[in-house]
Amino acid sequence: MKYIILIIVSISIISCESNKEKNTSSGGPDTEKSEINTSPIIQMKVKGMFEYKNSKGFLTDCESGKSYNVAKEGDVKNLDSVYNMFDVKNPKRKVYVFAEGFNSVKENPKNNAFDTVIVITRLLALDTAYNCQK
Repeated sequence: MKYIILIIVSISIISCESNKEKNTSSGGPDTEKSEINTSPIIQMKVKGMFEYKNSKGFLTDCESGKSYNVAKEGDVKNLDSVYNMFDVKNPKRKVYVFAEGFNSVKENPKNNAFDTVIVITRLLALDTAYNCQK
């Protein structure tokens, strides 16, 4: 009887060890299902027309014509203060922005999807007279 119990315990220990090796060699059970973005953040120069619509900042890229939400993080406070100094009487005013920043994603709570946003890290120039979207 002792030998039978000893054999059962030995088989259990060996099978647990072999399963443990399988999980560690494959990177664990959950690593195949999830992908981790390891790409670095790439700073880029952004040239576009900045405006507010429904109290959200938007930047329309001069080259592609695509419109992006401007994230509240970054150097947006500086952009807001300069934007509000120009032509306060015109609520639909657009300001040409030349800045450094990067693309990111932010969850849109209205449709549970992710939107591409631009995070402005540094303003390089602003111009109220120039319009690249003629």
